[in-house]
Amino acid sequence: MAETTEKPLTLIALRHSGTHLIQPIMRRLSNKTVYAPKGNDAVQCTPSEKVVIFLRDPRDTIVSQARYKNAGLVEGKADRRIVRLLKRGDETPVAHMTKWASRWATGAGLIVRFEELTDPATRREQVERIRDYIGGGDVDDAIAYAFGKSVTWTGKHSKWRDWFGPEATKMWKKQNGAHLVALMGYK
Repeated sequence: MAETTEKPLTLIALRHSGTHLIQPIMRRLSNKTVYAPKGNDAVQCTPSEKVVIFLRDPRDTIVSQARYKNAGLVEGKADRRIVRLLKRGDETPVAHMTKWASRWATGAGLIVRFEELTDPATRREQVERIRDYIGGGDVDDAIAYAFGKSVTWTGKHSKWRDWFGPEATKMWKKQNGAHLVALMGYK
């Protein structure tokens, strides 16, 4: 599809939160460029007038990051790897995600949740919400394209409870992960 010269849409999402699913949906529905800032740029950016904020349970986002960085990682044997990831850097992933969520999770645009977009029972409704917000597009085409041709979507996603062991859970609590979960509207 050819892109227009209209103002781009802004997609605000954390890394490994499912952007490979929502970005193609937005493109198919709008025929516009989708600007998706990463890292600190996502915390500090000035978005276009149409902003889609894509939320995913931050614990699942951490598992997705761990799986991405450690090919072959399997459920039940990931605890130490997740702990290492949670300790990484001057600014821990939990601290970065909390800064991000403080700016975006309260809704300065359309909020779409990964869990509702990937659930076959609510998927169509979510894509229709996106279409109605950004304008235009064939919902069936967008769904078929994103879910049928995605390079990362396998039909299921990581469930943090299957991956967090006692040490990762302890580290999550120590870094005030409960505050982040609540800030993003999860339990």
